[in-house]
Amino acid sequence: MGLRANMGRKRHKNDQKGNCIAVWVCLLVGIGTSGSARADLSPYTYGALSVFPGLGQMLQGEVLEGLAWTGAISFTFFSGSAFVSHAGQMAWMYNIYDSYRDAGAKGEAQATALQNYIAPFNPLNVVDWVGAPLFAYTVFVNGRKGGNGAGMPNHLIFRPVYTSFTAFGEEALFRGYLYPAFTGLFHSKIASAAFTSVLFGVAHTQYNIPEQVIVAFSGMLFCLQRELNQGDLRHGIFNHAWIDFFGGLNNPGNRSPKFLEIPKINFQFIF
Repeated sequence: MGLRANMGRKRHKNDQKGNCIAVWVCLLVGIGTSGSARADLSPYTYGALSVFPGLGQMLQGEVLEGLAWTGAISFTFFSGSAFVSHAGQMAWMYNIYDSYRDAGAKGEAQATALQNYIAPFNPLNVVDWVGAPLFAYTVFVNGRKGGNGAGMPNHLIFRPVYTSFTAFGEEALFRGYLYPAFTGLFHSKIASAAFTSVLFGVAHTQYNIPEQVIVAFSGMLFCLQRELNQGDLRHGIFNHAWIDFFGGLNNPGNRSPKFLEIPKINFQFIF
């Protein structure tokens, strides 16, 4: 009787090992993983895991989506184009938010990545009591300053495409992921908005301290927009993109942003 029990336990352990191996094989080849291979982690953890592009999505069972993020962002490492490199950096930021939201985060709007990216081209996204005056100020006051930000294309078509990528990525990371994450940590939306907005300002290393303070203040406004629109980032993306487009805080041409270069890889982190 004891021998049979021991044999049963060994068989059970072997079955568990076999199941674990099968799950990881499924993750790698993308077969039959929808839901069955999902680890029991919080949405915030899934978002953090996607610092490695696509990993959070893969661990949720969305293997093909995860591989698509990994492949698309990895491609930009070797593109040889500053524009494509910038787009890849912003996609990397968005993939963190995407993983967090897909894991069942509460209070997040379910707009697709494409809907968020094209938000600056939909004038309806200006309609809220924060966005409308902010946009008016951007156009009629800051727009007169002109000025081309370091690394930003002057071309009338490519410049909004560029600034839309910037807003798409930064709003996803700072307001889409970090703001709710620190709200949970601090148990205060005001404290989280202040903290993440300071991070937002400091991250813009191409600006001097007074300009970084203004960037941080704009981050507070974008947090407020997110709250007014029930987690929908598109209104903040709209204003963020057009602030950058009209050069509200763009550098003069003789100032270059500081950036982190990854050795031997043509990829730059530029805020």
